[in-house]
Amino acid sequence: MSRFKMCSLFASVLTIGLLPTTVTAQVPGVGVVEIDTDDDVGTAESSLLKGAAALEAASGQANLQNSRAAINLQESVDRYLDNQVEVVKAYNARRKAWREERKLTRREPLSEEKYAELAAERAPERLTDEYFNPSSGEILWPPILDAKELKPYRQAIQRAFAKRASAGTQWSVDDYLVVKENVDVMEKALRGVEKKIDVKVFVGLLQLLESISWEAQHNASDERLDLLG
Repeated sequence: MSRFKMCSLFASVLTIGLLPTTVTAQVPGVGVVEIDTDDDVGTAESSLLKGAAALEAASGQANLQNSRAAINLQESVDRYLDNQVEVVKAYNARRKAWREERKLTRREPLSEEKYAELAAERAPERLTDEYFNPSSGEILWPPILDAKELKPYRQAIQRAFAKRASAGTQWSVDDYLVVKENVDVMEKALRGVEKKIDVKVFVGLLQLLESISWEAQHNASDERLDLLG
């Protein structure tokens, strides 16, 4: 054998010896998979079988991970929905308690101090500077409540509070009722889209409407109107 043939044979053997015993493949939905190509028999058939087995194992692992992820996602969704239900329940319970307390005060006359104490415990929050300018009576309406369909009711409420802000103007129960009636219409409209908006947004908007009605029960000097008189 010539020296050239001997060198070629040696180079071939060396190249074979340096070939990796594993290769990697990118499998859609699975990722990068490592396939063992080292085989005692060294046939093309055995290499294909090993590759197929590796792909099957990797695919099975991916399916298992996807299944676990789906279960975790569903559990997360269930927890979220449960939390939203609790938010609405808590709001409705507070609202019911307030209404029941008001009924009791009508049936059983209380002292002025006791009535003020109960009102402070159960009443909604007064309007804050975030939404209300008491010096002008202007209300900053958040999205949804600023819809054009509700414009007439917003304007009626704004006019009433602008009147309250005017110097020397008497604020009466009739003025409060104007605000309350328009707030009630807006609340009814809001409840009509309850299922289309986030529950926390829905509850927050309801609480704002309650605060507007509660604000209207007070005059410009922060004295509460006598609604039972």
